Amino acid sequence: MDAWPDYTAVTVIGLAVGAAETLTRHRGRSFDVLWSWWSAVYILLNAAISLVALFGIRRLGWDFGLDDGSPERWAQVSAAGFGAMTLLRSSVVLAREESGNDIGIGPAGIVQIVLDRIDHAIATERIEEVARQARELMADVDYEKAHKDLPVQCANLLLADTGGAPGEEDMARIGRTVGRWASLPEQARKVNLGIFLIDEFGEKIVRLAKQDLMKAIGNASPEG
Repeated sequence: MDAWPDYTAVTVIGLAVGAAETLTRHRGRSFDVLWSWWSAVYILLNAAISLVALFGIRRLGWDFGLDDGSPERWAQVSAAGFGAMTLLRSSVVLAREESGNDIGIGPAGIVQIVLDRIDHAIATERIEEVARQARELMADVDYEKAHKDLPVQCANLLLADTGGAPGEEDMARIGRTVGRWASLPEQARKVNLGIFLIDEFGEKIVRLAKQDLMKAIGNASPEG
């Protein structure tokens, strides 16, 4: 059989799975998160493992009990493309740290290291841009008026297309996070609130929520 369409298909599946997980881990950010070098490493790693898995399945002659032809071919492609996710996240053994945390030894440990590096690299690349956006968005906002209502409106807008409402657990988590800044100066609290909301919901959602609430949360005299 002509193998190149199968290897092309499994590569596409591997790339899509890696990209989808990267976007899910950074759901408040735009698609530019995929252009991070470490994101590219992880996405390509997914594709490479999928290719190796398909090669192994073909070499071992796994037919999954199906007849020769398209059903067998696409069963092998699906198993390699989506089964690679399971392989990447598996642990051969679990080791316990002195702190009591369990560490997976095996492919899952390597994947976690890569994911941690992605998170760190993306956070480093983004922090200056997000801080600038937060200062601009929050310049004419009164923190005391905004810190409760603005997160709720952001959550409402995010869920508007589903007809849902913000969960109590999520709002409690947001409330606890915001509460950590109570002792900081006004400007620092405003910037922190802006950074947190942009990270949580995305800059466009925060901007729309601010517009909806501006009469209630605006400063009498905007800051420069």
